[in-house]
Amino acid sequence: LILCLIEITNFLLAIPGNLLVGLVIWTSRQVLTSSDVYLFHLTMADGLMALTLPFFAVDLVQGWLFGDFMCK
Repeated sequence: LILCLIEITNFLLAIPGNLLVGLVIWTSRQVLTSSDVYLFHLTMADGLMALTLPFFAVDLVQGWLFGDFMCK
């Protein structure tokens, strides 16, 4: 149960945080350096990973309910 709460908290903090960082980088009027592009891609990857956390939280509490299609 504790791990489930940690995953949900991580999800609730990661999604808005990554969106904010991505928005700041995307709307920057300066020329983007390679570090900026790397940080933007890292933000997108972390955001996509965070989208999977609710599925793992449900799996911890009730087992996998989403069928074989979502498992692959």
